Amino acid sequence: MPNNFNYNFLIKELAKLDTDYLFQLQDKVKNSTYTKVELSDWVLDISELDKNDIIFKKIFSDYIQNWFNIEAHVVTFVSRMDPLSYWPEHSVYDYEDEHYFEIVIPIISDNAALIYRHAEDMKSQVSCLQEGTLYVFDNIKIHSLANISTNYRYWIVSRWKLSGLVDKKFLDGTYEKQVVPLGKINSFYNFKYHFKYNFLLKELAKLEPNCLSFLQNEVKNLVYKKCDLPDWLMNVSNLDSDNLIFKKIFSDYIQNWFDIKAHVHTLVSRMNPFGYLSEHSDHWTHHGRQQIYNYEDDHHFKIIIPIISDNAALMWRHTEDTKSQISCLQEGTLYVFDNIKIHGAANLSPTYRYWIISRWKLSGLVDKKFLEAK
Repeated sequence: MPNNFNYNFLIKELAKLDTDYLFQLQDKVKNSTYTKVELSDWVLDISELDKNDIIFKKIFSDYIQNWFNIEAHVVTFVSRMDPLSYWPEHSVYDYEDEHYFEIVIPIISDNAALIYRHAEDMKSQVSCLQEGTLYVFDNIKIHSLANISTNYRYWIVSRWKLSGLVDKKFLDGTYEKQVVPLGKINSFYNFKYHFKYNFLLKELAKLEPNCLSFLQNEVKNLVYKKCDLPDWLMNVSNLDSDNLIFKKIFSDYIQNWFDIKAHVHTLVSRMNPFGYLSEHSDHWTHHGRQQIYNYEDDHHFKIIIPIISDNAALMWRHTEDTKSQISCLQEGTLYVFDNIKIHGAANLSPTYRYWIISRWKLSGLVDKKFLEAK
């Protein structure tokens, strides 16, 4: 990245809007006129605010002028993000001569987050931004945006030049670099694979309520250990074929689609609060040489069963022929998903997320309808 500016924080709270003014802004942003953004027209649209706009004048005079002079202003707009949408991992790094800061003010923001990818000196991180709070964030580190709400998300985004900074405390922070073991999620996307899904995510069945309650008690009492992913992200508990949980989900559900000989492995994944598994594919190559998952002869399907899962989601990156997508998985539902397309997973909850994950070989499929699109 050509940008040589370094932040001392990932995300920093600057101030809070007056409550009455927040209510006024909530009415105004819903009634603004929005235009689509060319590179992401399926995710968000914007309403630009010039310097004479009453919203801009208010936030500048009451807040932003404490940190920047008016000559430093680049652009300010209201970003309206579509319900249940995901803007994939990216970085703002094309300001070689002068860095631009981005101040974000969530105005209507129910279950919306700013998500950072892991790096060699930092863990991945999910931050749920609060309505009526002014933030500045590290827009150079690779990050993504998610709206897990069924409503539009409205944020004011305001960009300002470094040269116009009038308060150097704006740059203060407490970010501490650290050595972070990355595990397999430090991946490359140059995989080559021939299997094609007819869907991104498909609902297979729903657990009976009594079965779900039983499993919710069981998963909390399992012993969890480190896996090939970092333990600051998740731990797992492996379930062999004699385990009571495995027997229950196989006999009642999975045997409808697969022969037992097709079983690869099953585990319970306990994801940490506000955890983020960065974008990846289950069929990557590691350091461009060694293939981690080599399923060219026999594809492995991944069945997911959310057991305790409050505000947890799967997200797929856009491709040349598909839009980015986010899906909130519901407790007690069995899913199969496209694990070849580049995807990530996030837990937007302050509590652990427990998913049963079970892999099965294509060669052991007994019901071909499993492959059909819903």
